[in-house]
Formats: sequence, structure tokens, C-alpha cells
Amino acid sequence: QVLKNPQNVFLCSTPIFYSVFFCYAVVVGPKFLQDFCGLSGEKAGVVASVMQFLGCISGLLFASVNRKLGGKSAAFLQKLSAVVFFVCQIVMTVFICLGIHSAIPFVVSFLAFGVFANMAPIGISLLSRHNSEKLLGSAFSVWNSITFAYVSLFGYACGLILNCFTPDATTDVLVYGRDAYLAIFAFFCILAIPVLLMTHCLKEFPDQKP
Repeated sequence: QVLKNPQNVFLCSTPIFYSVFFCYAVVVGPKFLQDFCGLSGEKAGVVASVMQFLGCISGLLFASVNRKLGGKSAAFLQKLSAVVFFVCQIVMTVFICLGIHSAIPFVVSFLAFGVFANMAPIGISLLSRHNSEKLLGSAFSVWNSITFAYVSLFGYACGLILNCFTPDATTDVLVYGRDAYLAIFAFFCILAIPVLLMTHCLKEFPDQKP
């Protein structure tokens, strides 16, 4: 019943952004900043911590923004987050492809992810509008389960991709090269496309036409 509603299906694409953010903040981001950008472990850890802090407060921020705009901007904010996701992924993938090792564009992109990734209050607002009271609990459960499924699958995918490449083992620390990280970022870049397309189809209210 939940997945018969196209709006619920479109909303199920939005947790992809948060899941990719989680991979960058926890799974592969700090290692990438050290291997590719040359940051120290301490600085990479600071970036990851700031990302997670921004993710913590961004939900409150966007809930407040939505309320200030009369509660009629939830779909717009979801679309905005998808655009940020897509643009950041394109920028980072291109920079890796060109072999540009400057940490600045990657840190800025990671922090932008932190600001826009946690759109849970906005997603819940849209789920509340597009589902009857009888199905609301099931809709929340499906959406939440899919979020955790994405997180686990993408984290596993990062490890699987890295295992396809041979790291530099001349020191005590394994260092992965450009091609390994290009494969991961290109994978997430491809994922950004359906997110952008599906969020474009989100309606603000059930009686609106696409």
C-alpha cells in the first residue's frame, strides 16, 4: 500500500543523499582526505567531525526554514538538497579525474553535504501530507528502513570497490591511489542522477499536479 503511492517512491530516493554523506563522514572520507589530499589524520578527523555536527543541526535548521516559509517549502528544500548533492558530486569527481589534490574543494563539498544531508524533518513533513493517517506509521517505517539499507549497502560498496585496487604498501599505512577513489566518487556521482530526477517529481501537496 505504501509503495503504491508514487510520491512515497520518489521520497525513497532522498535517503541516498544522507547515506552518501554518512559514507563520506565515517567510512571513506577521512581516509580519502589523507591519501589523496595529503591531510594529516587529525585534520581529516576534524573535517569528519564538523560534517557530523552540521548534519546534527541541519535538520533543526531546515525544519525552522520550512516553518518560517509557512510550511509550504518542503518539496522545494528536498529538490535543493538534491541539486547540492549532484553539483558537489560532479565537482569532486572532476577534480579527482583531473588529479587536483587540493583539499579545499573536497572539504567545502563535504561541509555542504553536512549542511544539506539531514533532511529527515522535511521528508517526514512530505510523508505526512501524502499518506493517510492509517498508512502513516507504515510509510515512516518503510522510509526509515530504506535509509538504513542504503547506509549499509553503500558502506559495503566502498569496501568492495577499494578491494578491486592495490594500495601502496611501502609504508605501514596502506595508501589508495587516484583510480580507487575515482571509482567510488564516480559511483556516488551516478547515484546522484536518479536522486535529482526523482526529487524533481515531488509535489508539495497531494492535490498538486507534477
